[in-house]
Amino acid sequence: MAIARQFGLLLWKNYLQQKRQILVTLVEILLPLLFSGILIVLRQKVPFKDYPNATVYESYAVDRLPILQLQKLQLAYVPGNSSAVRRVAQGVQDSLNISSVFRFETEEKFEDYVRNNSSSGRILAAVVSYHLRFSFTPRRAPSSEKMEMNPNSDLDWHTLSLFPLFLLPGPREQYDREGGTPGYFREGFLAVQHAVDRAIMQPYINKSAAAPPPHFSVVLSRFPYPAFIYDVFILAIQNQLPLLLVLSFTYTSLNIVRSVVQEKERKLKEYMRMMGLSNWLHWSAWFLLFFLFLSISIFFVTLLLCIHVKPYGAVLSYSDPSLVFVFLLVFTVATINFSFMISAFFSRANVAAAAGGFIYFLSYLPYLFLWPRYDLLTHAQKVSACLISNVAMAMGAQLIGMFEGKGTGIQWSNLFDSVTVDDDFSMAQVLCLLLFDSVLYGLVAWYVEAVFPGEYGVPLPSYFFVLPSYWCSSPRMALVNEKEEEENAEKALKGEFMEEEPAGLISGIKIKHLAKVSSRTDTQRVNMSPRWLFPPTSGRAYINGYDICQDMALIRRSLGLCPQHDVLFDNLTVREHLLFYAQLKGFPKDKIPDEVDRIIRVLNLEDKRLARSKTLSGGMKRKLSIGIALIGDSKVVMLDEPTSGMDPSARRATWDLLQGEKRGRTILLTTHFMDEADLLGDRITIMAGGELQCIGSPLFLKNKYGAGYHMVIVKDALCNVSEITRIVHMYVPNATVESSAGAELSYILPKESTNR
Repeated sequence: MAIARQFGLLLWKNYLQQKRQILVTLVEILLPLLFSGILIVLRQKVPFKDYPNATVYESYAVDRLPILQLQKLQLAYVPGNSSAVRRVAQGVQDSLNISSVFRFETEEKFEDYVRNNSSSGRILAAVVSYHLRFSFTPRRAPSSEKMEMNPNSDLDWHTLSLFPLFLLPGPREQYDREGGTPGYFREGFLAVQHAVDRAIMQPYINKSAAAPPPHFSVVLSRFPYPAFIYDVFILAIQNQLPLLLVLSFTYTSLNIVRSVVQEKERKLKEYMRMMGLSNWLHWSAWFLLFFLFLSISIFFVTLLLCIHVKPYGAVLSYSDPSLVFVFLLVFTVATINFSFMISAFFSRANVAAAAGGFIYFLSYLPYLFLWPRYDLLTHAQKVSACLISNVAMAMGAQLIGMFEGKGTGIQWSNLFDSVTVDDDFSMAQVLCLLLFDSVLYGLVAWYVEAVFPGEYGVPLPSYFFVLPSYWCSSPRMALVNEKEEEENAEKALKGEFMEEEPAGLISGIKIKHLAKVSSRTDTQRVNMSPRWLFPPTSGRAYINGYDICQDMALIRRSLGLCPQHDVLFDNLTVREHLLFYAQLKGFPKDKIPDEVDRIIRVLNLEDKRLARSKTLSGGMKRKLSIGIALIGDSKVVMLDEPTSGMDPSARRATWDLLQGEKRGRTILLTTHFMDEADLLGDRITIMAGGELQCIGSPLFLKNKYGAGYHMVIVKDALCNVSEITRIVHMYVPNATVESSAGAELSYILPKESTNR
């Protein structure tokens, strides 16, 4: 129940902050819609063409080479000592009128000739034991297909593929009678293959036929294609949809990084943890908030992509909208966790936001190099590339476009199917890899935050996740006589300037040899939070009997802290701050409104009840920080210079507040004002150079260090100093005149005369 309460509280806090950044929120929601609108505009600008009748192709003969220039090339055959192969080669030469034929003894010699002899380019083909070998690179590929970035590049014959990588509705190479890429006809392959077949069959025909064989010819024709709608916009989906999706969520990603790191930079996260917040709840609340906001965007993006808009229809005409929504939703989960992972490496919000947006977009760039070589990638390479969430998303968007080009769209029924028999990748694999990426990014963020928490926080050892104490730690109460060596050290401290602790009281805070070595060169001062913001170099401290290095989770339940610098949420009001921290500390829910009203009243902030913290003055922020530390009936309260930045009137009111609130609490306060320490402190500790100099009650310290009391009298023009001195000596014989200047007369009253 407590977990659900804290989780709801964090959601409420995050929602208020997000709602009050109205411009940022609107941009996050509307930016994906803007890019979806761009696709809709493109859809309406790119018309489609309807082919209501079947497409039928004329036949063509393959008994001669397509152009005369190919007849000037040479024909090779291997092995040269085979009469059957030589006869076939001669038959091909006679049939196609090839200029010359020459032989190679072995296939290795032929390959060596091709590699090392510049004249090898004049070889049209080679007959190698009834197999044909052509040039690896086609000779007559169109110039548009000779570019390496072209997915249908003719730098290869594509003999392993049955279908092209990117499909469009309608016949492939619609206006090419011979079938186009990879150019089996235009390169002369079909003619040579036909001539080889004729040469092989010719001896058998001559032997079996009584009469001369009739003349015959072989013609080829492409299969007819049924009626279709040709839509080139599908290429825009395949090429541009991944980029537009990345651009849609780049701003959201950098804002996620900035929001998370901002709480770390301002110490808000660790401050909430000190108040009893679980770390996993903090991350879960942020995740759910961003997930809900992005779900709204994803819903409308899916609607825009799948809605039918006249006259040319939807961006995704065939795909199932529910599956498109699930795909985009899984992508947002990966995006959120990717942003969390990036935030774990930074401690400055602005730097993190700039780097986060850059890294997010940079993670998309590998896809630009993988996309032209998609058909050359192995399944393992595709899976490895999809460990980057943006690459996985781009692969999924590409699959959607390919299914659209196929005319079926992505459906639940073909979720586990590849687009063609040549491919081995499916949308189901993309979804699983995106989910795996989400888990992987979350684990990286968890590990990095634990081992490298940044400037604030305590690093855990790199192997912390294998320690049983991390998963099932149990509280360990400190004993007064825990170690004899600590007892001896305490006895050594008892001296002339150390007053003994009062008997019969339980120590709310107990410190033993606590030290923090800092590398900074500025003046050292007392740090109110050595364990939960900075790790102690050595020593121990106990709060309510719990060790700060072992049992911080239990300590935080009864701890209130007012750091030196105000740790406030800019967009929460005074009342909302107090409500938030009172509930976070587990204060009874029915008593919270009265407790909040009481704290606001004693802080004298009634007129600022609904003001956001960023609009408060420095003194008012200090008051609010003190109220946060006190609210919720915190038993141990630490105040680090609580009255800094206050005017004298506000400082005096704060003193009265602390005196009224100290009953039943242990309050540890640091100050530069000795009068403040004298008024508020039951025991005062003086430190110099990071070491304890003395400790005791105010009276004990005055007896050790004080010269006595100072009495100041204001004189008028007729004042008789000698007479006044005589009267003072009547009551305090050892009193001495300190000064008599202007309108002031000052006496020193020795402390030995206190009883007089």
